Amino acid sequence: MTVPASANPYPVDKLWRMQNTLPKSRLSDEFGLSTLQPQCSALANAYLCSWSSKAQGTSGFGGLVTASTWSFDELKTRPNFSDFVPVTVGGQEGVRFRANGDSLDELCQIAWGTSFGVVWVSSTSVKAADNCTRAARFAEMVHEYAPK
Repeated sequence: MTVPASANPYPVDKLWRMQNTLPKSRLSDEFGLSTLQPQCSALANAYLCSWSSKAQGTSGFGGLVTASTWSFDELKTRPNFSDFVPVTVGGQEGVRFRANGDSLDELCQIAWGTSFGVVWVSSTSVKAADNCTRAARFAEMVHEYAPK
């Protein structure tokens, strides 16, 4: 979809509610995320949920999933994102990127287009060496359950 969010007829209140779809067992067992209370929010043209690490201290990983009415093309032109690198997620075209001001070691993000706009995952980690590897694994798992 290449329709900008401003012209997207998909209502934000109908966006994917990932906390109801992503398996708690996979979030917990594969990624070490606490599934007790994901932090979810509805924004102007997005819905997002974050899960924090079950680990205490400095070994943690955090995962964030965002569903937006932005198109995949629109996401790639956002001025607050940069360093786009083509990737494949679930056999589909995607991009790895970062938010300006963040390093990929701290916050690695991967996005792909959907029928309603775009989904992206964000991996935060204090163990910087494997953050984008973890983000890629997280994206593959989320892609399995995300609406196409």
